[in-house]
Amino acid sequence: MQRRSSKQAGRFKTFAMQSEVDLNLGCPQEVARDEHFGAYYLLGQKDWPIVENIVSCMAQSFMVPVSTKIRLCQPSTKTVEFAERLQASGSSWITLHARTVSSRRRRQGAADLSEVKKLKESERLTIPVVSNGNVRVFDDLAKNLDYTGADGLMVGETLLGNPCLFSNDALPDPVDISLEYLDICRLYPGVATLKTIQTHIRHFIDFQCTRRPWFKKLRVALNACTDLDDIEHLLRVKVPRWRDMTMKSAEEGSEDERDGIDLEDSGVLWHLPPN
Repeated sequence: MQRRSSKQAGRFKTFAMQSEVDLNLGCPQEVARDEHFGAYYLLGQKDWPIVENIVSCMAQSFMVPVSTKIRLCQPSTKTVEFAERLQASGSSWITLHARTVSSRRRRQGAADLSEVKKLKESERLTIPVVSNGNVRVFDDLAKNLDYTGADGLMVGETLLGNPCLFSNDALPDPVDISLEYLDICRLYPGVATLKTIQTHIRHFIDFQCTRRPWFKKLRVALNACTDLDDIEHLLRVKVPRWRDMTMKSAEEGSEDERDGIDLEDSGVLWHLPPN
């Protein structure tokens, strides 16, 4: 079998399988901090030449466009300069998640969309700019674009919980979303691992039901599932049962309030009628 150089291999694989390659310089997770990659290349400026070399090599090696996703540099005033240098290295467009890196508080506070606006307004930056952050509902899409002037939007966390975001329809029931997702997994077996499927379903239900008293039980039961049939049984049988129990408890509580009864964890307190 003929051996290929890494450069040739990169050309072959990306041409055959992908339409573009994105370099993620926005990862804030602890593993990225410990092994020094992702957004931790953006702390200070000492690693900028390494990143520029990586982007340049990718742009010259691959037969598809290379893009870069970044967070705010530290200090944030250096973000525009860094983006301009990525452009010079061969990045075809840049996505900015307008938060600084933190492994413990990844989404502390809102993203500073004014930084995306600054990037877009830079006279020396001519490649497209994609805005990332602060999209929770459908209306946020247009608001983000109108404010930043960005050429496009990237949405991550919200889509994990609500994959129907772009449709502008009413938010579907999370169990319905999960069952539809299971159907897709069955249609394309082997694409996602069981762990990945469990994680996605947890996100779907967490997005709407994280405060429900049965949510912790669901997480435990979901982790214990060994195949798609187990997960479907959980969604079709156990979750509706837990929901019914919660609704009945709430209805009984309302009746007790109407009867002048206040149920406490420590006992029952009777409200005496006024004289």
